[in-house]
Amino acid sequence: MTDTTTHTDLKNALQEFQARRLRETYADVVRDPQYTRLGAFFFDEIYGPQDFSFRNESIRTLHQHLKGLLRGDIIDGMARVIELHDLSDRLDEHMVRELTTLDARPPLAPAVYATAYRRCGNYEERLKQIDLMLEAIRTIHRISRMRLIGLSLKAVHGAAHLAGYGAIMDFLTNGYDAFHKVRDIGFFAGTVEEREKRINDELFGRAPQ
Repeated sequence: MTDTTTHTDLKNALQEFQARRLRETYADVVRDPQYTRLGAFFFDEIYGPQDFSFRNESIRTLHQHLKGLLRGDIIDGMARVIELHDLSDRLDEHMVRELTTLDARPPLAPAVYATAYRRCGNYEERLKQIDLMLEAIRTIHRISRMRLIGLSLKAVHGAAHLAGYGAIMDFLTNGYDAFHKVRDIGFFAGTVEEREKRINDELFGRAPQ
């Protein structure tokens, strides 16, 4: 890494590479109108190249500020997203360290990404990341099918904006709307599981499990 390529530059390049890979991997799936909005929300707003630290902390404290108004189911569901992001961020930091030793520069080439990924040697953690992603997908979908959740979000929307949590409430509402329109999450979750585990095996040079 040169003096002009910072840690932040590499992390941004890494996250952009991963977000682009996800969009390409599931381009066929999100062409189905049932999954278009879900794909955009999950791969951009949950797993996209952004700093989610403020949002995650806000989700952690939102329930305390609106206790009695906001259903606990919502925060419980979003805990899966926080856990997923926290693990993903640790894995990204490990990747950036490996990319640094490879003197990688933005934009990342697929071969450089694959080399750094394999050198991290964290196959089991990557499987855990995939499992958390699947758990988040299924949990949020289950919650989105509860009519009272939608009513609860609408009921506290104004109060949350006045309390300074408008962006967080918009995120939760967008997620609810995206998942609520999907009747059967099985195909989407199953496709994610099959493709992500296969790609993980390929990057680590392993035979499919």
